[in-house]
Amino acid sequence: MKKFTLLTAAFLFTLSLLAQTPQKMSYQSVVRNATGTLVTNQAIGIKISILQGSVTGTVVFAETYNPNPQTNSNGLVTVEIGTGIAITGTFSGIDWSAGTYFLKSETDPTGGTNYTISGTSQLLSVPYSLFAKEAEYALSGSFSDLTNKPTTLSGYGITDGINIAHPSSVITSEMIGNWNSAYLWGNHAGLYRPISYVPTWAEITSKPTTISGYGITDAVTTSGDQSIAGTKLYTGKVKVTTPTENNDATNKEYVDALKQQIESLEATLSLYGINFPDETVADVDNNIYRVVTIGSQKWMGENLKTTRYNDGTSIPLNSDNWTNPQYPAFCWYLNSEAGYKVPYGALYTWYTVNTGMLCPTGWHVPTQQDWNDLYSYLGEEDYKGAKLREVGNTHWIEALPNRATNETSFTAVGSGYREGTDGSFTQWGYQCTLWSSDEYTGDPSMAHYVYISNSSGFSIGGNYRKTMGFSVRCLKDN
Repeated sequence: MKKFTLLTAAFLFTLSLLAQTPQKMSYQSVVRNATGTLVTNQAIGIKISILQGSVTGTVVFAETYNPNPQTNSNGLVTVEIGTGIAITGTFSGIDWSAGTYFLKSETDPTGGTNYTISGTSQLLSVPYSLFAKEAEYALSGSFSDLTNKPTTLSGYGITDGINIAHPSSVITSEMIGNWNSAYLWGNHAGLYRPISYVPTWAEITSKPTTISGYGITDAVTTSGDQSIAGTKLYTGKVKVTTPTENNDATNKEYVDALKQQIESLEATLSLYGINFPDETVADVDNNIYRVVTIGSQKWMGENLKTTRYNDGTSIPLNSDNWTNPQYPAFCWYLNSEAGYKVPYGALYTWYTVNTGMLCPTGWHVPTQQDWNDLYSYLGEEDYKGAKLREVGNTHWIEALPNRATNETSFTAVGSGYREGTDGSFTQWGYQCTLWSSDEYTGDPSMAHYVYISNSSGFSIGGNYRKTMGFSVRCLKDN
């Protein structure tokens, strides 16, 4: 590598006595190599250091530059000390009053960091203007250090002060009355107010018209949007009107009135044999289901309709590609939510059941043993499905004779199912086919299911492909 030197250096520093004084110095040098040839139009690496006390003193500040400065056609390079990348200290933090300082420059002609020391020189008077900028305006802050202090109140900008030695400071209302009479000034006694006078509320003019005008910033009103920070305590009742929005509050009077209307409606409907359930359960989609008690079991009185797991995540909807779906999925019969969601519910693959998150919390898809318990409870009679099946042909294609009684209120409907091989829909009105949570041990591709037929039969213990789209009834946990 060729050595080179910075032969000429000039410091250009502009000092202003205002607060905007720049904390930097302008540095220029002519760069020549070891043979004395100018290094022109070339990016070079420069490191600048400020040393305290001597040419070998402590480095109080050092910086490099990125991008590298470039020499011009005359070999002149210019940098602003204090604007580079600081590697030691800060330029603004140098205490120029703490003694003498020296500037050390190091260079690399290739633009790298393999620096060659080019020289060290003492900083003279110009940089110390940075210190002078501060020192010139130094002030102890003590009132006693001030010179030419004013000797009057007006000298301090006080124009309404009262001189207690002046005769006007002891003016009385009697004096004002006497002057009014003597000099025919009219009655000015009403203008007199002693220093200790406290006006009445009625005498105050230009009173604020808002709560904030009185300095009250935390008041709460009963109308409009309120932004309340912290805890607010109320000693009385806040009247709330009839709600009009979903998030509106209301009062007990309004709720009691609604309750009375509902009770009256229930009483009227009961005359026509329509009764409301004593217990209900909601899924994560807020679908409401009747809860029916059959023996020691509590069942949903309708097929499941949820489109989400009980943790709120969505179940994949598969309308068009139901060909051997070996994964969680659901659909509606004939892919029509409007036509079949109510009262038939959704159709699910067994892989959806197997997640363990299909039913509401506290409920589960029945095991094969759960179905066996229900089957046993229905007794020894034939046509056990008649006790589970909805009466009539609204949601069934009737088979003769009609034996359905629905005495359990299970209210099975002919929801049909979806084939797992080709995605076709079948058996609507003929079967209500329901999943068990148990796999079939004889074939890992199959799982148990039950079905209720239009002829009021109730078949359990069967198994079918897990890719089928069957209905689901949830059973409450013990």
